[in-house]
Amino acid sequence: MQLVGLTPGINTTANYSDATSGSGSINSVVFSANGGRNVSNQVLLDGTAQEVMGYNQPAFIPSPDAVQEFRVQTNSMSAEYGRTGGAVINLVHRSGTRAFHGTLYEFLRNEAFDANGFFRNRNGESKSGFRYNQFGFTVGGPMTPSRERAFFFLNYEGLRVRNAGGS
Repeated sequence: MQLVGLTPGINTTANYSDATSGSGSINSVVFSANGGRNVSNQVLLDGTAQEVMGYNQPAFIPSPDAVQEFRVQTNSMSAEYGRTGGAVINLVHRSGTRAFHGTLYEFLRNEAFDANGFFRNRNGESKSGFRYNQFGFTVGGPMTPSRERAFFFLNYEGLRVRNAGGS
């Protein structure tokens, strides 16, 4: 969803750029399109609306590895998008194919890779313990031996954060 911020006419907030995952939290997707309100956007996943009632923010955002394509429309939309006064973000899931394909990934951040904070360093304090692991996999392929009609696609993403405190 952070790629939406690169679209002309989109105005984002500091919370939007600090978001690390598409968790569906209100702060992670706050943006306005062409001067409209930040709650007037519509997010579609495979053609179905994904809004949290009352907030008009996405209820579910898939992992980037599970998205085949996305499209951002900020003006000149057809009549099918008449419910929104802002942008329309259309996400499409990936799907399985006749051959097996997959990805495996991990993003790791810990105190061995990070520098000590300015004030902790100035006061002679050591680095605080910190672990951030974002990991997952995708796999897709045929469901039947004939490999002609039924396909599957599976995605998993995990996030583990441990912070001993401090900056």
